[in-house]
Amino acid sequence: MIPALWTSPPLTAEESARWTTSEERAAAAGFVSERRRAEFLTWRAVVRRELGDDVGIAYDALGAPVLTNRAVHISVAHCAGRIAVCASRSVAPWTSNPQRAISDAPRAAT
Repeated sequence: MIPALWTSPPLTAEESARWTTSEERAAAAGFVSERRRAEFLTWRAVVRRELGDDVGIAYDALGAPVLTNRAVHISVAHCAGRIAVCASRSVAPWTSNPQRAISDAPRAAT
């Protein structure tokens, strides 16, 4: 049900594999930080676990995650030991242009 807030502890690569693509796993493998790798894979796994394994994930021109084939807007947050995904059917009020360009390229690894 949307709106929703989903949280999860970081998942291992094995735990998130069911819900992530081979491209996402390859991108995560390039991260230096194990913590960042787990966060990257976990939030994607959470989104697909809740919305379906066919959900397309990309980034807009500002680097924010977007779902390419769902009328759902998401926001992702993470800290040590917890990942959170907020989902809504409406665009956040601070978004100045709801038609922001979408890029399939992942953001730079941190």
